[in-house]
Amino acid sequence: MKESTYEQFFMPAKSPRAPYGIIDSWPNESLPTKKPKSAAGSHIGLMQVPVSQPDAWNWLQNTQDGVQGVFQNALNTADAFAVGMQTSYAPMPPDLTRCQLEEMALELYGPHPGKVESAQYYAPQCSGKVTDKTTCSVQWQWEINTAKNYCGVCYVAGVRNTAPPGGSTSTCTGTPPSPDPPINLKQCQKKKC
Repeated sequence: MKESTYEQFFMPAKSPRAPYGIIDSWPNESLPTKKPKSAAGSHIGLMQVPVSQPDAWNWLQNTQDGVQGVFQNALNTADAFAVGMQTSYAPMPPDLTRCQLEEMALELYGPHPGKVESAQYYAPQCSGKVTDKTTCSVQWQWEINTAKNYCGVCYVAGVRNTAPPGGSTSTCTGTPPSPDPPINLKQCQKKKC
């Protein structure tokens, strides 16, 4: 609901505007985007996957293709970013939990994806003293990265805050100390993320 607000479907108000005279929910095409660049109508349905007949007319297929294609790609990218960051730091940060990886993928899936490692949803923070840019005297820990991608953090927090109703801005237990919420959702609205 937060992701789409069901904007992927429209209900014609009057019969003359209804396609083929049928008043019902019709798939709505995507709007053009600048980043990543896509033309209007390039994506369709609940998961806004690339247009195809099965994805336009079968919401089960659309959802399956969205999860197995679009979101799985975001998970794979998040995992690659995390592994890249892990190998850059000493001692190496722990593996992201499944929940943390999901939140990182959600940020990549949203409208403000971090394009580089330093702009990801989670970033390594030293729990001791940093002896150079990538070496920590104690241990690196993953913390929510409000410094480099505030709008991406806002997007994830907004999704998490509404699903399930009354949710938290992060559903990952055991996330190293970060404020909960990690950001002020009202500030997100002011920044027009």
